[in-house]
Amino acid sequence: MPDLPGSPFVMGNDVIDRHCKRFYELFNNYLKGKDYTTQPMSEEGYDERMAFLKALDSGIKTLPELRKIYPQAYHWNKQFEIVSFGTSEKLVFKAEETVPLDQRQQVLHRGNFFQAIYAVHAGTEGNGCAGHRMARTLHKACTAKYGKSAPSWATDMLCKTCPVCISKNTRKKPKAGHTPIITRGFQARGQIDLIDMQSTPDGEFKYILSYRCHGTKFCLLEALQTKTKRSVAWVLFNIFTMLGPPAILQADNGREFNGAACGGNAKQIEMDEDFVDGVIKEVKDLWPGCKLVRGTARHSESNGGIERLHLSAETKIGN
Repeated sequence: MPDLPGSPFVMGNDVIDRHCKRFYELFNNYLKGKDYTTQPMSEEGYDERMAFLKALDSGIKTLPELRKIYPQAYHWNKQFEIVSFGTSEKLVFKAEETVPLDQRQQVLHRGNFFQAIYAVHAGTEGNGCAGHRMARTLHKACTAKYGKSAPSWATDMLCKTCPVCISKNTRKKPKAGHTPIITRGFQARGQIDLIDMQSTPDGEFKYILSYRCHGTKFCLLEALQTKTKRSVAWVLFNIFTMLGPPAILQADNGREFNGAACGGNAKQIEMDEDFVDGVIKEVKDLWPGCKLVRGTARHSESNGGIERLHLSAETKIGN
């Protein structure tokens, strides 16, 4: 790990070590599969540019001669230069001669990414703000000091992994109860559920599919012989050709409603995400022009309308 000035900051070195480790884990995962043009400069590339500029400044070889060794010699010569900061030499972006040396934008490489950005994040560099700056404020300060070698995704990543910043994040207050679904318009949202009637079948029909337009409360019940994705999709296809497809197809994947009718023999079938996705795929195969978006699972209290439909349907069937 790079040598970090731990004493001026709030956190101890052990906490900074864990922060650095977590940062580089996300840093390396983010760069997997990225194009080489988006990759930060490696330590080897940094040393290679430093060696080229030192050889050019010493006058041992001319620029055309160095180009045989370094194919990007002309580009590097226009883009970078070496500046001495005390006893150390740093690679910086070229700027006009009127720009003071202490304001030249330094070039970062993978080895000192965390050290450099953390110093700006937790220190008072840049615009003089007190430690642990976030988001755009941190990125603006890093850009002023390190130019385009400090991308915004890296500064955001450091903030998201900072223990002090995480502890300061405000926790969202939980809302009492459950937020009801508000739907306006015909077929804006359609809700489906299956009721298992295998204990009291009607001939070959062992299941009941209930469909409800949430906006208008229009309900349909269809008997099914099997609960396969194909059979459910065929029933929905018939409903959609009569009413039109809904913008959102929602299924309640809970088991909270169990057999109120028929002596407790009827029960609701769990419709998981794979089942609903399979039904949507089958409907699209039957009707290629039909576009459906599966809604997220909701708590049963927010789906009270279709639950009451089940209660009414099973009560009538039981009678």
